[in-house]
Amino acid sequence: MKGLESHFIESLARAYAGQNVDVTVFVPYIVNSSRLQETGDGVKIVNFRYLPFAGLHTIGSGNSMRADLRMNLKEVLLMPFFLIAGVLRFSALLRREKFDLVHAHWAVPNSLVAIFGKFLASSQAKVFTSFPGSDVTVIRQLGRFGRMLAKIIAKSDYLSCNSSDLREELVKAGFDKKNIDFVIYGVDEKKIFFSDLERVQLRGALGISEDDTVLLLVGRFVPKKGFSTAFQALKYITECKKI
Repeated sequence: MKGLESHFIESLARAYAGQNVDVTVFVPYIVNSSRLQETGDGVKIVNFRYLPFAGLHTIGSGNSMRADLRMNLKEVLLMPFFLIAGVLRFSALLRREKFDLVHAHWAVPNSLVAIFGKFLASSQAKVFTSFPGSDVTVIRQLGRFGRMLAKIIAKSDYLSCNSSDLREELVKAGFDKKNIDFVIYGVDEKKIFFSDLERVQLRGALGISEDDTVLLLVGRFVPKKGFSTAFQALKYITECKKI
């Protein structure tokens, strides 16, 4: 399988499939996307359209929000069509496939599609909602309407986020703290490892001396990722190193 614009979703799907689980990824159609391609690795991709014009399919392309802080007006106007088509198509998929678990990543809009689709299909599938962050921002910005959405999303069978800060934001949005579990993203230290020699070679190639402090930040360069905080903290990191 290739072409999922969010590569960590592709990795997640492959990891599920690696546990001898049949995996279907339900995603909106995006013009010029390669999502329709599959390579027989145990992951099936189902695309759905929500408008008759291909060029208007932009929700889910990674461009729906400005700096992950506010939704673009175009996507706001398209969202009702997305939700209606998504719920109808997903309910039909649930009736046809009989899934055990639905993992809705990005509560807005995916959990809404999963919960209403499950209701229409009278499905017994469990809904697991995970919050990466930008969806929490949307819920908080919507005020009272966001709190109404929170009540719907809270009907998920499982809820998770990846940080204590994010959980506190969810609580402010109206979610019950005790119902939110942590799923912390990790790395395999056996795959991401540098020997002492490789470390010296890499520092030499980058012109970094042994006495220089290196701070590695991994993430998109958007405000919510906290780069400004990391830059401010670098001063204190270097001062601590001298002690």
